[in-house]
Amino acid sequence: MPALLIGFDPPEEISKEIYRLKSKVKEACGKQQQVDEPPHCTFVVNTFTDINAVDNILKSVCSGFSTLDISIKDIAYFPPEKNKAWMMHAVIEKNIRLQELQKEIIAKTSICRQGCLLCDYLQKNIPDYQYSEEEKKDIGQYGYPYVGKNWEAHISIAILDKKAFDKIGNDLIGTAFQHKFKLKEITLFIYTDKWVPYKVYELGK
Repeated sequence: MPALLIGFDPPEEISKEIYRLKSKVKEACGKQQQVDEPPHCTFVVNTFTDINAVDNILKSVCSGFSTLDISIKDIAYFPPEKNKAWMMHAVIEKNIRLQELQKEIIAKTSICRQGCLLCDYLQKNIPDYQYSEEEKKDIGQYGYPYVGKNWEAHISIAILDKKAFDKIGNDLIGTAFQHKFKLKEITLFIYTDKWVPYKVYELGK
C-alpha cells in the first residue's frame, strides 16, 4: 500500500521564497513540523491499494481540465484555537475551478484509498486537533477531511508551537508575498523516506 500525495509544486521563484521562510523559521526556532518538507500544495494524501489505478485516474481527470490561473497572497496561519498549533502558510486565493479539480481527484481516487493517513498524522503529532462536522463527513466519505469547499488551498511553511509562533510568527505574517502563475500540471508524489515526485500530469492533455 504505497503512501501517495497528489498536488502541485509552485514555480521555482516561489519555491525559493518559501525555502527562505522555512530557513528563517529553522534558524530562529529549530526544527518544527513540516519545516523540512519541499514547498507544495496538497490536494490529498493517503495510502492506496493500487498506484496504477491512481495513475490512470489522474490521466483521465487532468486531461479534462484546462490550465488554471493561481494567485498567492500573503502569509497567514490556520486558527490555533482549533488545533493548538500554528500552521504557517502562503495563502492561495479561493479558486472554484481549483476546488473542483481537487474534489474530482479525491472522489475518483477514493475507490482505492486506505484509511485516512492525514488523520493518523494529526492524531500522532497534534493530538488535540478537532475536526468540524463538515470535515468529519468528508473523512467518512473520502478518507480525507478537506474536500472541495472545505479545502483551503495553501503552501505550508511550518507548523509552529506557541513558543515558536511567539518568536517568529508576526515576522512571517508581515512578509510581502504576492504571486500569480498558471497551473499547468499536477504531480503525484510517493513516500520513501520523504515525499518525492513520481509522475507529472499535464492539464488539458
